Amino acid sequence: MDLNLHNLEEILMIWLWLHLLAAVILFGVILITVIKKKALATVVMTARIDYLIAIISGIMLFDYAWSKSPVLAVLKALAALVVIGLCEILFKRVSQLTGLGRGLILMSVIVLIIFGLLLSAGYPLISLV
Repeated sequence: MDLNLHNLEEILMIWLWLHLLAAVILFGVILITVIKKKALATVVMTARIDYLIAIISGIMLFDYAWSKSPVLAVLKALAALVVIGLCEILFKRVSQLTGLGRGLILMSVIVLIIFGLLLSAGYPLISLV
């Protein structure tokens, strides 16, 4: 199988889109939980499947991120694990958390998405322009 540079860029773009989609879905799931103030079983299961997709696509993208900035790549991976932990805390204790606590967890997902876009130099969104 002959993989040229163009094919590798296409494969990378697919993983980038998948990773971004997983992040947006996670944001939606957390937003639903924050608004409802209740962890619905289907929402929690969606989040857990989403974690798997994000982790797998993140592993596939790690080499690319490492080549751009090793320190930021490691920080992004660690931040993603922290956000997953915060999401699980939200699901377990959503009724016990204050509005501020729920909002901070939602903001952590937003910051992680922005961090990922900075690490990828805006791709895949920049490719739409």
